[in-house]
Amino acid sequence: MQWFVDELLYFRGIVFVKGWAYCPEGSPEKSPGKSIVSMAYQFPGAEAVPVKGYGLPSPDLEHQFGKAAQNSRFEFHASVDLPPKQVSQMQLIFSLADGSTQTATGLVERKISTDPYHALHKRFFEQIRAQQPPFKVLEIGSRNRSGHVRKALLGDRVDYVGMDIVAGDNVDVVGDAHALSNLFPQQTFDAVFSISVFEHLLMPWKAAIEINHVLKPGGLVMIATHQTFPLHETPWDFWRFSDQSWHGLFNAQTGFKILDTALGESAAIVAHLLHAVTADMDKSPAYLATSVLCQKTQETALRWDANLKDILETLYPQ
Repeated sequence: MQWFVDELLYFRGIVFVKGWAYCPEGSPEKSPGKSIVSMAYQFPGAEAVPVKGYGLPSPDLEHQFGKAAQNSRFEFHASVDLPPKQVSQMQLIFSLADGSTQTATGLVERKISTDPYHALHKRFFEQIRAQQPPFKVLEIGSRNRSGHVRKALLGDRVDYVGMDIVAGDNVDVVGDAHALSNLFPQQTFDAVFSISVFEHLLMPWKAAIEINHVLKPGGLVMIATHQTFPLHETPWDFWRFSDQSWHGLFNAQTGFKILDTALGESAAIVAHLLHAVTADMDKSPAYLATSVLCQKTQETALRWDANLKDILETLYPQ
């Protein structure tokens, strides 16, 4: 059986599921007994719950996979009184015309495996692991706040430096990303990466210049942040980025060439107030995440001498 879940959305006690599934051997002419006739969902340790909604017209999938997929889409929603973690472990059970069943598991993992944002991450870390020592990597925003320590993704052959604005676990150097050249000599690192930090930088263009100063010629940069996301770490939550915004930060003037950008973790924006502007807003494209992979091509002559402490009186939340 072939299958994919496009949406597994949990909103205020209701789970919404969209996707498709079909059996390649289940064409009406060749093997009708292998055609999917119904479906159900199931959470670990619970009974399966039948749902309607399978067999929606799927001309795009029929064009791609043949007649066996001509009515392979499904869409349903259900009230669920479970924690989100358990909802994410949902399984889908498909009943075939011959009385057998097929089960789809790991819905979230499969979706993530095809996500462009995560693919760019994977590409960057694979490139780093393939490098020969000596190879020095800087992570901006390395503090272990939620169990996500990415040092291990780099392999054991690189010289890793974790930097953060606050001291803590997995922090080797405490400092400000707006002033990297005050912390490290020029051309110190072969690669720099940062995840979920640039939205918290008051002047990300200054950080891009500073990354250029401490990066060796030809060095790689991977930055990941948010395109859409709730306010967090306030009052230090300053920016959101599209995949096109990276060209304003990493370009020939700042000393870089962009190799790739990505949007991922697709989302739906739902307003609290329905009016002409917000109607159908949830149907418009939105993404939780965006990332860029770029390479230093030259030294930059740009400067931005503004001092963060002269602008802000607040501190990053501890």
